[in-house]
Amino acid sequence: MKNVLVYGMGKSGFAAARLLLSKGCRVFLYDDGGIDEKAEPLVGLGALPLDDLLEDLVRKLSFAVVSPGVPPDRLKKLGGVRIISELELGWRDCKGDVAAVTGTNGKTTVCGLIADIVAAGGRKVFLLGNVGTPVSAKAAETENGGVCVIEASSFQLEHVDCFRPKVAALLNIAPDHIDRHGDMESYIKAKLRIFENQTEDDFAVLNADDPVVAAAADGVKARKVWFSMEKVTNGAYVSDGKVFFRGTEIMPAAESPLAGKHNLTDLLCAVCVCSLLGVAPEICRSAVRNFSPPPHRLAEAGFVGGVRFVDDSKATNVSAVLPVMGLYPETALILGGSGKGCRFDGLFRSVPDNVSMCVLTGETGDELAAAAARQGFTRFVFAADFRSAVKIAYHAVAPRGTVLLSPACASFDEFGGYAERGEEFVRIVGEIKSEEGI
Repeated sequence: MKNVLVYGMGKSGFAAARLLLSKGCRVFLYDDGGIDEKAEPLVGLGALPLDDLLEDLVRKLSFAVVSPGVPPDRLKKLGGVRIISELELGWRDCKGDVAAVTGTNGKTTVCGLIADIVAAGGRKVFLLGNVGTPVSAKAAETENGGVCVIEASSFQLEHVDCFRPKVAALLNIAPDHIDRHGDMESYIKAKLRIFENQTEDDFAVLNADDPVVAAAADGVKARKVWFSMEKVTNGAYVSDGKVFFRGTEIMPAAESPLAGKHNLTDLLCAVCVCSLLGVAPEICRSAVRNFSPPPHRLAEAGFVGGVRFVDDSKATNVSAVLPVMGLYPETALILGGSGKGCRFDGLFRSVPDNVSMCVLTGETGDELAAAAARQGFTRFVFAADFRSAVKIAYHAVAPRGTVLLSPACASFDEFGGYAERGEEFVRIVGEIKSEEGI
């Protein structure tokens, strides 16, 4: 019997423990915050909760499954134990084709597009990974002939071992999670692990317009298929306002329900992946036209009179905000939250004229202001908290304009995640509407 430690008892740790127990492993549970009542169902199945990682026990482990949220410095307790991610564990039991997507921005949108398009083509689809459902939670349900679409974060890819998707896509690379990885080079290396075990029988889908991606692709062994907004490639591209894959027209770009040039890039990536999985062009076109964008990514949060509120809470880094600042007229942009070790100078270097005000809030407020000052940008104010920020932004553009929540920061100073922040944004919009009597 294998002795396996599951380190981290969030959603992915819980799923990993269940899968391991079903395989007859002796499973130990550990979390730096302690094991609470949520783990009782696992204990009922035979899992053994731990208060500490004792050296004698650690030596007897076959391997450890680590949740994405466990920081690297905590893993020193495990000494020489082999460590794998929950993504790796679940993938080993996945049947059918696996299409995996990573990148700094756009992963969730692309994975959602791929899942909808493939499903429209008649294949059973499982949407897994960083998008919300752990791979281990559904691995046993996957089937031959189906497709597992996996959103893979850098945290999950850090500890893969044999992970080998049939189609792996790298959307883009920009500074993010430097607080976790230490430097940009380590972050890039983590992202590139998505291709590590691929062979010439597999496909690597790559963004030809991203210089970091293009430079990093040299070591990729899989067949490279490129997508581009700027030139004709051996994959997906735009020409005369239409999306093509290898010379075959897929659809007019204007038919996409996704706003902005960055989202058209996401569409090209999804078209590449789905075409390589055998989906016909007419199926791609129909599925894209009916696609609903993921929550908290340029989502309408309501109107108060002539003021539109847009929830882009998922934009948690500078590169996610840059393409959307110019989308709406007369915009008040809400920035700030918790830091990720990245600089904000690039954000203020060329703020478009439509942004009449930036409202700074959260732990990173002072960092944002300092970056703005270095770039000579003065159209900003501070807000004491998130609620105040939304109301200040509203009054800055009323009676007609847009309040855009696109914070360029994580949310953990005030919230449990970007979704919770976006939901609070919507709630505050309702509060403003009530106060205004509209």
